[in-house]
Amino acid sequence: MLKTLAISLAALAATSTMALACSPEDVQARQGPLVIAFQALVASNPTKAQAIIAKMQADLDKAAADGDEAATCVIMDEALVAAQG
Repeated sequence: MLKTLAISLAALAATSTMALACSPEDVQARQGPLVIAFQALVASNPTKAQAIIAKMQADLDKAAADGDEAATCVIMDEALVAAQG
């Protein structure tokens, strides 16, 4: 599960053409804390981690389909809060 998250985040950062509100650097800056939070969550509650990852992926897919590149940072921030909560 974490491998999938790490691969998804790396691909997102590598291919990102974010608006100024969410640059590739912003995405990269969020990756570390997000992976760390998910590592802890997978150890304590893998079901919750999987649900958050699924929601994040669905939200990212929708944002991509809508052309809302700036939403990426918001989605990552929401996933981090959910993983830490």
